Amino acid sequence: MTGQDRAIGQYFAPAKGIIAESDVLDRIVARLLMVAPFCWDHLILHYQRVGENDFGGCSGFAYLVNADIPYPWMPTSDVSELFEYLKRMMARPERGAWLEVKFTMSFEDEYSIEYNRGAQELQLSPDASDIRRELELFPRTQGHIPGWMRTILEGDDSGSESTS
Repeated sequence: MTGQDRAIGQYFAPAKGIIAESDVLDRIVARLLMVAPFCWDHLILHYQRVGENDFGGCSGFAYLVNADIPYPWMPTSDVSELFEYLKRMMARPERGAWLEVKFTMSFEDEYSIEYNRGAQELQLSPDASDIRRELELFPRTQGHIPGWMRTILEGDDSGSESTS
């Protein structure tokens, strides 16, 4: 673990549990209420992070009131930071952390969130270095490393597999 990892770990070291997770989700909702486009009806957001790669941050679509066609929308970077925070606090020993979320929010503050811990392949494909870093930050036992991750790691000649 590098000094940077320890610093990040200390910054992202809240109490674990349902209440703490719900607090972060409440912060995400509050921030989205502040930065969402004018006259929005609902938002569908995607956030993916593998290792240090967040693939450009949180993005998705905004649906406006009385509009049938969504338009691409990217919230401010602090929304991505809140999702990163949520990921770190939800990580579990030997099981790792989720890799992506789909967050749906309807005006004014009704929301749902779906987590992908790796059971399904990701929307955006990570490379082997992203996966190795993910496994360093959020170790998984062999039984919790999805097959698609193993395939990417086995096809890479640039580094050794770090699977804890």
